[in-house]
Amino acid sequence: MLGQILGGRYRLVQVLGAGGFGQTYIAQDTHRPGQPACVVKHLKPASDQPSFLQTARRLFVAEAEILEKLGGHGQIPRLLAYFEENREFYLVEEFIAGWDLGKVLLPGRCLSEAEVLVLLWDTLQVLEFVHRCQVIHRDIKPSNLIRRKQDGKIVLIDFGAVKQVSTQANPSAGETSLTIAIGSPSYMPSEQLGGQPRPCSDLYALGLVGIQALTGLPPRQLPKDAVSHEFLWRDHASVNPKLADLLDKLVRYDFRERYQTAAEGLQALRLIASQLAAAPPPSPSSPAQPTRPAAAAQPLPQLLGVGALLVAVLLAGGYYRQRTAQPTRLTDEATPSAAVQAAALDPVQWAQRITLAQTLPGQKAVRVLAVSPDGQMLASGSDDNLVKLWDPKTGNRLRTLPGHAGAIQALAISSDGQTLVSGSDDQTIKVWKLGTGKLLRSLSGHRDAVAALAISPDGQTLVSGSADRTIRVWRLSTGQLLHTLTGSTNSVSSLVIAPDGQTLVSCSGEATVRLWNLQTGALSRTLTSPYPVESVGISPDGQTLVSGSPDGIRLWNLGSGDLLRRLPQTSASLASMAISANGQLLLSGIDFRQSVIKLWDARTGELLRLLEGHTYTVASVAFSPDGQAFYSGSIDGTVKIWRLR
Repeated sequence: MLGQILGGRYRLVQVLGAGGFGQTYIAQDTHRPGQPACVVKHLKPASDQPSFLQTARRLFVAEAEILEKLGGHGQIPRLLAYFEENREFYLVEEFIAGWDLGKVLLPGRCLSEAEVLVLLWDTLQVLEFVHRCQVIHRDIKPSNLIRRKQDGKIVLIDFGAVKQVSTQANPSAGETSLTIAIGSPSYMPSEQLGGQPRPCSDLYALGLVGIQALTGLPPRQLPKDAVSHEFLWRDHASVNPKLADLLDKLVRYDFRERYQTAAEGLQALRLIASQLAAAPPPSPSSPAQPTRPAAAAQPLPQLLGVGALLVAVLLAGGYYRQRTAQPTRLTDEATPSAAVQAAALDPVQWAQRITLAQTLPGQKAVRVLAVSPDGQMLASGSDDNLVKLWDPKTGNRLRTLPGHAGAIQALAISSDGQTLVSGSDDQTIKVWKLGTGKLLRSLSGHRDAVAALAISPDGQTLVSGSADRTIRVWRLSTGQLLHTLTGSTNSVSSLVIAPDGQTLVSCSGEATVRLWNLQTGALSRTLTSPYPVESVGISPDGQTLVSGSPDGIRLWNLGSGDLLRRLPQTSASLASMAISANGQLLLSGIDFRQSVIKLWDARTGELLRLLEGHTYTVASVAFSPDGQAFYSGSIDGTVKIWRLR
């Protein structure tokens, strides 16, 4: 549908996402000066029976009216239009420029207590207004919380209107009432799963987001008490007891034991501040219809209002502590403020500010790079059969890991930053303790070079791909072989595991991309490309599959398999690629005919910049987790460090 004009004015220019209800697009409003961007949600009802369409239409209009009322709040997107065309329904909403937290709260990545307090405060203020309007959001999760670029405030999106319409019961069975559980199961409390959501159901989901931000653990990985069903998470975070108590009350299994309203939660946050400071912060103003921020230029995202006072209290009272026991959090070079400042730059600004900072020479051909989750260590593998560990801040070599008898072709680091895995032309896999360089075990079984590696987000599973045309799935902690996947006709060149840990994607220089069920080893789907695919990646939110071919990069909808766009490459071939932690930028390394790095806007497909410096094929590129830098390795024997200036 890209390029189509809907409602006589909204031109669809980019797919944002897809699901069971339909698709979401970025569109241009052709009736306004400058054709500003907006968001179009397209609902295609599951049935065209008249009775079903009548019910869907009634609910669609009702939900549009609710969105019209909610859009009066400055931290909820405005409803711009709603209409029906050809028995399909469309909502047009304000486009929010910013970064959803689903691209920030990746497995193993943590926020500070200060940042979590501001996140809770911002979101509770919005929920207080939403609940006062007699609406329950029902789908609070990181990807529905956007940190707005304009002022750094949290904007709450996706109120489930489309999902309500699309998930009506089967009309052929005479069922038209909406009694199903709407939302994301990982963040849903028991009463919502049972179809009885309450305002405190939203608070439960927000509490889980806060715990995830502090621990780096998605909800499904949080331990629970077998009897009470309460979350046992405090051992996974260094957190002020008062904040921990508040989060525990937000996520109580029994809804009667939670804060019942967002206003109660805000009061509890204010009480925390009053207990940690000589005087409490002033009560926030909460008009029924908060004014919308002006369109004038705003400073970079920062901690504002009561949230800033809460942060100041924590800092002054010594409660903001560095969690040295958990190397995956942001420290030193990757401080929260640095990460926020990098995130505040749009792709064009980022491209303009990146510059070559350092070159690490004196190696044989560099084949592969990997960066630790905390950004404190860079690993390189080269033709001298060595794995080298570097401090990316200083460029100093920290350690050299010998042991392989062939060139290093693949590297992977676990999400907790504890384990490094290397694969080599010598047909072996070696598992190392990253912090000390100690060799933990060697795995054998492949009958040719090990060319690709991937570790599951939970750190339990290792996957290897080889020139012997097989994929092997191992238990990382023991080296036990779990599955052997076959079907490739060429060397397996690239592997990636989706953020949910369920889907494995592979390619092998054929014109296909294979999607596997990681748990069972079964082939789920095959995508066909017009050119051989030599590398694959997945966006941090798990929605977009990226494939690299000699003729360029292709972006696919991982759920539907639809091709979204192509980033062309001419006169030379793609040799490597990487996607940034926020999913907005793509890097491509080009072969010896150009030996350049291309920087792309992943949202629009625009080529932002060409970076020169290497003298031969750019075999590997990798972003730093905090968005402050990226790294490139080349067959010319150098590793280059590129940083924001």
